[in-house]
Amino acid sequence: MIRLSPRLGALRPYGAEDLLDGALRVRAHRNEAPLPPPQHVVEAVRNADGDALRYYPANLQRRVLHQLAHRLGVGARDVAIANGADEIILAAARVTLDAGSNAVTVRPTFGMYARAVAMCGAGVRELPYRQRWQLDADALLARVDRDTRLIYLGHPNNPTGEALPLATLERLARAVPETLIVVDEAYLAFRLESLVRAIRPLQNVVVAGSLSKVCALAGLRVGFVTGDSAVVSAFRRVLAPYALSATALLAAQAYLSDEPAARAFERAIAVEVQCSLDAIAGALTPFTTNLWRGLGSFLLADMGTDVAPIVKCLRRRGIAVRAFPTEELRTCIRVCALDETATAELVSALKDVLPAFVGRQLASA
Repeated sequence: MIRLSPRLGALRPYGAEDLLDGALRVRAHRNEAPLPPPQHVVEAVRNADGDALRYYPANLQRRVLHQLAHRLGVGARDVAIANGADEIILAAARVTLDAGSNAVTVRPTFGMYARAVAMCGAGVRELPYRQRWQLDADALLARVDRDTRLIYLGHPNNPTGEALPLATLERLARAVPETLIVVDEAYLAFRLESLVRAIRPLQNVVVAGSLSKVCALAGLRVGFVTGDSAVVSAFRRVLAPYALSATALLAAQAYLSDEPAARAFERAIAVEVQCSLDAIAGALTPFTTNLWRGLGSFLLADMGTDVAPIVKCLRRRGIAVRAFPTEELRTCIRVCALDETATAELVSALKDVLPAFVGRQLASA
């Protein structure tokens, strides 16, 4: 019997509901883009020739890196690319953590942060929100000690949706200059709300992003990190030399080569997200005790009751929404923006299902 790492004890395997779709028709749990990518990007993948597939994509990777740096408004030495933002999150743990060290984040937040820390044999310190959903910088700093080497923060945080104020980030960065702060902008690539340019004076802060949400390329896993060149160089040392496939790079190259088309597509995505979330919020609001919409392409709704029966009922109809195992979110569901057809089906199902589970609780409140 082989000897497995004791770190595995801290890692739960992903459940089938996360990895398998089965008969699902409406995927409101995945935070995927509500539109397919531009057609010229699809054609770039479809037209890949044999040479593009049989050779390692060294030159193509370099071109994409320079295109991405140009779009972000930074130097090429200040960017590294990886297999999705998840790979950047794990790389941040690799470059900072070892046994005996720890990372700090908020709770609730994206589960990949804690997984990345556990993979490196370190501990994670989670700060519960004292007030929904406002980051308390003083409380966060109180969690930091001499062994804290890494802080993960979402901008916006997933699943709560709130933005990370620049003033808060600046204060944290200056209070812990030897600790790496990773700002996860998976929902904000290329948007005006991004903090990419604002972090330039902060040498211990990097921004992680991807082309998954804003550019509708989740299936190709194009992630990046940007920040101080010395820190980015450390990331490159723990990332694979060819982190992206040729097909992913061809799609990224096509997308980034036509900046006017890319910006037009991103505006179209933003409009679709707003319309979808408006409709979903309208269906949810009569049955919620609270609802939060932030910068992301999702909303979080507190139904005021255990949501497990609601989630199961929707799932039987071929509709998936996200529920959470933590006590803070036991009564909450997260729903992402969808295309027009899927939005209509979800809205219809919510109006049909929710009165049976929530109506009596709200009526007696």
